[in-house]
Amino acid sequence: MVMFSSVVVIWEEPLEPNGITLKYTIRHWEEANPDEKHSIDVSSLARNHTIENLSASTKYLVDIQAINKK
Repeated sequence: MVMFSSVVVIWEEPLEPNGITLKYTIRHWEEANPDEKHSIDVSSLARNHTIENLSASTKYLVDIQAINKK
């Protein structure tokens, strides 16, 4: 649950990458509104990202996907 208007998400690179990681795609959405997903692509070198403009006292879900080149 978000208590402020932003959150920092942190991840590690995949243990067994399926090729060269080109970027990461981060998606987030309100738990109560799963059809309205927001996404952003970040550098393959990034290991954290700040998601901003969130609503306080709202539950969010986040997923992070490595985009690879085989």
